[in-house]
Amino acid sequence: MKITKYTLTVTNYHKNGHKNTAASYTARGNKINKRLGITSLIVSRHKNAKGYWSVGLSQSNDDHLLKKVKHHGRSALRNDYPTFNPKHPMQHAIRYYYRVH
Repeated sequence: MKITKYTLTVTNYHKNGHKNTAASYTARGNKINKRLGITSLIVSRHKNAKGYWSVGLSQSNDDHLLKKVKHHGRSALRNDYPTFNPKHPMQHAIRYYYRVH
């Protein structure tokens, strides 16, 4: 995941390390889609009750819940996401994204 002022880039990889282009995307918030009349990047106006911001594609219900935290002494984005486990449908997991220098 890469976030800049106007873009969100999500790159998914296969287990062998090759890029999965079908599941990777870039959304831009500074350019309006002429067909839809909206930007492709959506960011919530307010944090939710747990302090997470919703960031994602405007044409999709697939968003990322992100919160800036300290993790192991480093600044990170904490991502809370559902695991889609049929045995435990309300189960969530946590990912951490760190800044790469």
